[in-house]
Amino acid sequence: MDKVIGVLKTIMNFDGIRSCATESCAAFNREVEAFEAKNPIFYQTYSSHQEFNQTFLPFQIAWKILDKNEGENDGLVSLKSQRWTKMLSTEDGYRKEVPQHSFPIRADHMDQMGWWNLNEIHKAGWWNMRALSEKQKHEELIKSVYLKIAREVCGLIVSENKRR
Repeated sequence: MDKVIGVLKTIMNFDGIRSCATESCAAFNREVEAFEAKNPIFYQTYSSHQEFNQTFLPFQIAWKILDKNEGENDGLVSLKSQRWTKMLSTEDGYRKEVPQHSFPIRADHMDQMGWWNLNEIHKAGWWNMRALSEKQKHEELIKSVYLKIAREVCGLIVSENKRR
C-alpha cells in the first residue's frame, strides 16, 4: 500500500485530503467558531449512517476505518462528525444553537444525494421494473427531504425579516 501511495504522490497532490482529517477539521472549527457564532447564517446538521453491506462499495474501506475509530458512519463521515456541534459560542458569551436532525432514512454519503444504492444500480433498468421503481421512489424521497429543508430555512428567513 505504501508503494501505491508513493506512486500516486508523484502524480497527485494529497494536501486537500489532509485538511479533511479529524484533527484538521477540529482545528478549523475552533478557529472560526466565534465568527460562525456571530454571523447571521442559520446552521443546522443532518446526520445518517448505513450498514457496511449497504454502503457504496468504494466507501467500504473508509466505513471500516471510521467504524473502528468513531462508530456509526455514512462511509465517509462519522455520525459524531456529521453532528458537528449543538452550540456555537464566543468568549464574550454570545451563543447560537445549531439544531441537530437525523436524516429520515438510513443512508450512506451517496444515498444522501439521491444516488440510490449504487451497488444495485445495474439491476435498475427497463428489464427490472421493480428495481427501477425502487430507485425512483428513493430519488423522490431524497428530493422531498431537501425541499422540506429549503422550505423550513425560507420560513426562518421570512420570520427573521418580519421581526426587523
